[in-house]
Order: sequence, then structure tokens, then C-alpha cells
Amino acid sequence: MRSDSMAACNGSRFGFLLATVALPALAAAADAERDNTIPEIIVTAEKRTERLQDVPIPITAITAGSLVESNQVRIQDFYTKFPGLDVNVTQQSQIQLQVRGLSGAVTIDDVPISVTSFLEQAGGLGLDLDPSGLAQVELLRGPQGTLYGANSEGGLLRYVTADPKTDRISGRLEAGASGVYHGNDPGWSFRGSVNLPVNGDVAVLMDGFARQDPGYIDNPVLGIDGINRSHTYGGHAGLLWHPTDALSVKLSAFFQRSRGNGTNDDTVGPGLGPYQQNYIAGVGPYQRQSQLYSATVKYQLGGIELTSVSGYVWTGFHDTFDGTTRGLAPYGQFGIPGTDFTGFGQPGMLVPESAHSSSFTQEFRLATKIGELVDVLFGGFYNFAYGEFGEEFLSSNPTTGAVAGSLDFVSFAAAARSYAAFANLNFHLTDQLSVQLGGRQEYDHAYNYGLAFTGPGNPIFGIPTTERTILPSPSGDSQKFTFLVTPQYKFSPNLMVYARVASGYAPGAPNPAGAGVPPMSKPDTVIDYEVGTKINLLNNRWSIDASAYHIKHDDIQQGLFSEEAQFYYTGNAGSARSDGLELSSEIRPAPGLRVSSWIAWNESKITGLPPSSALGAYQGQPLPFSPKWSGNVSLDQEFPLGAYTGFAGLSVTYLGSRWDSFTGTGADRLVFPAYTKADLHVGMNYQDWTARLYANNVTNRRGLINGGPSTLIPNSFYYITPRTIGLQVSRNF
Repeated sequence: MRSDSMAACNGSRFGFLLATVALPALAAAADAERDNTIPEIIVTAEKRTERLQDVPIPITAITAGSLVESNQVRIQDFYTKFPGLDVNVTQQSQIQLQVRGLSGAVTIDDVPISVTSFLEQAGGLGLDLDPSGLAQVELLRGPQGTLYGANSEGGLLRYVTADPKTDRISGRLEAGASGVYHGNDPGWSFRGSVNLPVNGDVAVLMDGFARQDPGYIDNPVLGIDGINRSHTYGGHAGLLWHPTDALSVKLSAFFQRSRGNGTNDDTVGPGLGPYQQNYIAGVGPYQRQSQLYSATVKYQLGGIELTSVSGYVWTGFHDTFDGTTRGLAPYGQFGIPGTDFTGFGQPGMLVPESAHSSSFTQEFRLATKIGELVDVLFGGFYNFAYGEFGEEFLSSNPTTGAVAGSLDFVSFAAAARSYAAFANLNFHLTDQLSVQLGGRQEYDHAYNYGLAFTGPGNPIFGIPTTERTILPSPSGDSQKFTFLVTPQYKFSPNLMVYARVASGYAPGAPNPAGAGVPPMSKPDTVIDYEVGTKINLLNNRWSIDASAYHIKHDDIQQGLFSEEAQFYYTGNAGSARSDGLELSSEIRPAPGLRVSSWIAWNESKITGLPPSSALGAYQGQPLPFSPKWSGNVSLDQEFPLGAYTGFAGLSVTYLGSRWDSFTGTGADRLVFPAYTKADLHVGMNYQDWTARLYANNVTNRRGLINGGPSTLIPNSFYYITPRTIGLQVSRNF
């Protein structure tokens, strides 16, 4: 049985490799003379406008429109389109991102989405933005510490908003409906956008959306089907002012809100089956909200380009989860009888929690040339972030969920301030050879305003009085110099090779005092040694992006859970190494046909732990959520149908087995099994109208992405969305 599984797994890997290299070559040879070129992709990954082909960084860029058209509008739906990107989903669909097994930063139009450390401890607010209002989504792999600062050790996910256009009025309307396997209510979505030139210098772009994601998890205890149904709505507005050839101003505002009454996880327990959970109040209502406001000003002063990027970000959430299985039920009070339903013979425990975080960032850049040989970029950066968190423990009836009283209320606040100066110099030694040197000095200061306890449950946390008590928490400083060295050689405009040595780091995070955890984690550092190539062949009908890397990690920070204190905190997991290969390909072998694919291999292991570390049992084990093998193959074909144009497509993704997070106690970790997911779509275009029928996860695979002892509720498990079938109709004008 095991050998059969291994053979199937090896066959899947071979199939991806074949589709990535051999099949495209055969197809191209059969039809090399036809004109079906790959569109040129423009990116600003190095904070200047460049062809993707010329950037010495492994980058994947996907248009936002392609994600909307296939209804893959949540990052947990589309993250497998990016090599090296992993998503960790927890309660109320909170998101944490990792790239190549390391932390990944997120930006919107180069404004970092910063959260203070305690929000990371609470599960993270990684922004899961609907693609409406975006131009494209980009993933930069490898440390980006020189240009983007702390927390981009594994890479950077960039959301790029669409620019208003001054040349014409345009817009789009779209409506869709969908159904999910085991679902209760149908899903639906409405989207609209309009671009309005005010005059030749000013244009406004506005778009909005609303959608219902159907629920498919039932709670038989409460008699509620589809309890994880959710609603999300939002919008984006942009204004572009271009009064002279030298000056441009872009203002953007982004808003999104999600709400629901249950989580997307299954509960393992007596009498429960797939797509079921038994939380005593359905985990309760939740809400997540994100707002971003930014201003980008560019001014050309002779041969000098000056850029200012200002941003303000606000994120917040309200959650309620069942604390009964978290070991809190025995502390229930107020005369509530126990019941065998919970499996503990104890009263129930509801835990509502809320948090919000805001940050302001300012960056100034100066770009110029020194003669014909050197491109220069200098910059300065400032960021201040502040956030608050509160959590209440409510003793409740385990059958009805009715609240009898408050056991305790726990709250704390934190802030962080960062300053940085950076430089990037690109020396063009010859027409073909260039060397890029970069450096960044960053200073971080974390503030922690104390952990407060209020209520009759204070003795549970070691507080002798029931009065409001504030435990002092430490603050701390971090500083780090990150660097970049990248030689690059262009054999031709369509063939280049590069080597890259880059560093990154994440500042240390203070932990609440009196919680039985270290007062502050140490900063972790990363050095990446990488070689890569980018190739365009067959008159720009076949592109290849390949890279190999060796990464050294020291003092790795991980979100850990203290069983003793029943609290998430930030700790260090020693040192590790990661070795990997990534290969991406796109080919247009015939008119209307596109074949794109990628395959990634990663081997990451814990290599060194402090002698006193509680993580000693993990020596030699892989880093969390890092599959050894993963890959994707996508085929898209357009074909004429008289006055119509038809299209069809297939995308198959393989995600290898992954180890879950560290538990903080040395306990055994789970290994999530590998799975393969297939998506289909067909449709047609007629003038400005498009109709598309899609089936995502068409084989209805139960791909496990998180859950178990390392999560807040140890008997809960999160799976990919079941088979979803839908229809979308849109019109451009």
C-alpha cells in the first residue's frame, strides 16, 4: 500500500516536470512559426519600472482579472498559483503567510501592511484582499530586506492597484452565482467599476463588490446548516493627477469588510462526521475589516526622480470561539450544570475577543544616474504602528450557549516604531554585465503597555485579587543591517543569468509578562544564496524562470502556544537551513493556446536548538507548512465559434505533505497529507459580453491545510473549499 502511494506521488512529480519542460518543447516544435507571443509584463519590484524579464529576482505576477473570472477571490483559494507561497488558516479564517517556509511581508502599492506583534500572537491579520480594484498580484521570492525592510525574510506579496486612465471612459459590470458541495445557501457576487477622466490631467477610478461565500459546515448540536456562510464587501477609489510631464500624484483608498457566524473548520468528536462541528454557540459571530489610504507623489527634476509614498492602514477584528475544548471549561462558575455533550462533564466557556491595529508609514526615494554606468536609488523610511487586544471568558450553558456571567477579561496594548535608510546601486560594467549592491540600516523599537486582568477568574492566571491588575510588560529595541549583492549577465535581451546573496530579518517581539513565556523573542536573521536565469525562446512564445537557493536561518521566530498559560506568544526555534529549486514556464505553442506550469522542491530542516529549548524534540524536522514538492499545470485555449469566441481551461495543483506548527512543548507534530486539486472553466465572449462556467476543486478533494494540537482548538481541522460550481456574466463598456 505504501509503495503504491509512493509510486503515485513520484508519478505526479514526474508529470509536473514533464509538463514544465518536455511537453512545451514538443508543442513549440510542432508549431513554432505561428504568432502567439507572451505579453510583456511590467513590474516595479525594485521600486522602478522594469520588464519582468530584466529583474534579477524570482517573481510570479498574476492579473487580478484572471482570479476574479475563476472566482478564486480568497488567498486560500489562489495561493497555490504562486511557487513557494504557503497559507496558514486559523479561526474565523485569519491568515498567516509564509514564503519558502519563512515569514512573508505584504504591501499594497508599496505601503506595508504592518501589525504589532501581539496581533501575530493572536492569529494574524494577514490581509485577504478581494482582487476587485487590483491590477495584479505579485510574489517576490527570497529576502527583500534591502528595499522592503523587516519581516520580508522569505519574500513579499505585493497587491498592486489599478491606475486611473485619462484617455477614455470605461467600466465593467459583473454578476455571478455559485453552489458548493454540502452547501446550504447559494453563493453570489456583484462587481462594478468605472473609470472617469475629469480632464486631460485628472482621472478617477472607482470600483466596488459584494459577495456571499456559501456555507458548507453544519452544527448538528445547534441544528444550523451552513454555519460558515460569510459575506464580504468593499471598494477601491483612485485619483490620478498629472498636471505636468514632471509631476504625478496618485491617491488611493481601499476598504473591505467580512462577517460571518461560524468558522470553516471540522471538529473531530463523538458522533461527528465530515463538514460538521459542535461548538456550543457556533463559535459566534465574527467580523474583519481593513482600510488603507495612500498617496504617491513623483516629481522629475532633471535627471533626478523624487518619490514620496505615504500610507495609513487600519485593520481590526471581532471573534468569538468555543473555549470549552481549550481546557477552560473546568473554571466555569455561576452554578451551571455540566453535560456529557462537551466530553468534559463541565460548564461551557465562550471567549469573545477583539483587536485593532493602525499604522502610518512614510517613505522618500531619490533615483538618478551617475553618468551612463551607475543607477542610484537612495531612500528613507518611517513607520509607527499601534494596536489593542481584548479577550473575555464567559461561563455559559454548554447546551444552549446562554451566558451566565463573565469569568475574566484580559487586555493589553502594544506599539512599534521603525526608522530606516537604504541605498541600491546598480553598476553597468559592460553592456551585458551589471552588479547590484544594496544596503539598509533599520532601527525598531517595540512598546508593550502591560497585560491587564479583571474579574473573579484572576486567580486562574496567578492574580490574587479580583480587581483590575496590570502586569508590566517589557519593551525592547532591535537594529539590523541587511544587504544585497546581485551580479547579472545578459547574453541577449531574452536571456540572462544572475546570482544573488541577500539578507533579511524580523525584529524581536515582546511577550506579555506573567504569562509563563520568555519576556521577549530574539530577532531572527536570514541569508539567501541564490542563482537563477530568465529565458525567452521561440520569438517570445516560451518563457522560463528557474532558480536554486540555499537559505540559512538563525534564531527563527515562531508563533507558539503555551499550554501552561493558555496563551500564544512569540518564541525562537533555533536555526535551520532550506535548500530549494523552482522552475516556472509559459508557452504559447499555437494560436489561442497557453500552457503555464511551475514545479518547486524545498527541503528545510531544523539544524540547531538551544540546549534548554522546549523544542528540542524537533531537531532535524522540517519547518512548518513547507511542502517538499509542489507544482501546478494550467492549460487555456481560445477558439472561434462563428461570431463568438469560446474558451476553456484546466488547472491542476499538487501540494506535497507538510508538517504543522510547533506546539511549544515538544509534543508530536502532525503531518498533513499531500493532495491534488483540479479546476475547470469554459465560456464564450460576444462583443463586450462574457459568460463563464467554472468548477473549482472538481474532484472534491479534502485537502487539509491546518489543524490539530498546534492550533487554538486542538480537535479542529481546516480543509480547502469543497467542489464549487458557478456561473459569471460580465459586460465591459
